[in-house]
Amino acid sequence: MSVLWDSPLTAAVASELHARLAGARLRGHRFAWDRRELTLYFRSWTLRWRLHPREGWVTVGPPRDPPEDSRPLAAELKRVEAPPDERLIRFSFQKVRGQVRSVQIVVELMTNQWNALLLEGEEGWIRHLLWTRQTEGRSLVVGRAYHPPPFSERAGAKAPLSELQWKTLVAPPKKDVNYETILDRVAFTSPLNLPSLLGQGEEAEAAGEPPPPDFELWKRLGQSAPTEPCILETKRGRQPYPFVLKGFRYHIFSSLLEAFEVVVEEESRKGDAASNVMERLEQALRQATGKAR
Repeated sequence: MSVLWDSPLTAAVASELHARLAGARLRGHRFAWDRRELTLYFRSWTLRWRLHPREGWVTVGPPRDPPEDSRPLAAELKRVEAPPDERLIRFSFQKVRGQVRSVQIVVELMTNQWNALLLEGEEGWIRHLLWTRQTEGRSLVVGRAYHPPPFSERAGAKAPLSELQWKTLVAPPKKDVNYETILDRVAFTSPLNLPSLLGQGEEAEAAGEPPPPDFELWKRLGQSAPTEPCILETKRGRQPYPFVLKGFRYHIFSSLLEAFEVVVEEESRKGDAASNVMERLEQALRQATGKAR
C-alpha cells in the first residue's frame, strides 16, 4: 500500500517532526538509493523514511548506532518545515564544526517522484540524494545547486480566501463539476479530500441533494494544527491523515507518527508476496545493470 501525500498531510507531518526532533543532535545519515530509504541517526531518535513508490512511510523510533555504510554528520536540527500548499519538507541543521555549517535535508513528495537530498551551504549544493533525475528546468545531480519545484500558485496558498471566493472556485454555476479544474486551482485540495469538501465520499448517500461545499474543512486543511490524527479506511488501503474526512471510516490516534507506525507494522505482518517478488526482481535488475556497466 502506498501513502497518498498531499499538502495538508505534508504540513502536519512536518509540524509533528519539528515538535519531536527540534534541537536533537544528529550523528549520521544513510541514503539507501537501492531501497529508496532515508535514515537519520539522532542521539535520541532514529528517523526512517521509506520513499519507494509502493510505500511512503515515515517513522521515528528509538536511537540506533549508525551502521558501517552510513555517513557521519555531527549537527543540530534547528527546524522542520513545509512551504504552504507544497509536498516538500525541509530539515535545517547547523553543523557542530567545519567551514560549511549550514546543512539541509529535503524530502520531496510530489506524485510518484519521491526523493531525498542532502544540501550544503547557503547555495544548497547537492551532496547526497536517493534518485538522480534530469527534468526540464531541474537537475537533481550530486555537485549541482538544488532548485526546488515551482511554488504553488493555487488560490489560497499565499493569502486566505473568503467563503464566497472559495465557493465560487469549487462550485461554479455549471452543471458538471470538473475535479481536475478544482485540483489545479484551489490550494490544499487533493483527490483524497476533494470528495469530502464537495459533500461526497466513498460512503456518501446515493440519493438526495449533496450538502454544500465544506468551507470550514478547507480552512482547517490549510492549517498544520490543531489536527485530528487518524487512519482513514480507503479503497486503496489504510491512509494516515491529519483530519477526519466525511465518507470514510476512521480510527483516531494521538499523533500522525503513531498512525504511521501502526500502518507500517500491519504492512510488515502481511508479508505481501507480490512486494517480495518485486523486490527480488529489482535487485536482480540492479545486479545485471552493474555487471553490464
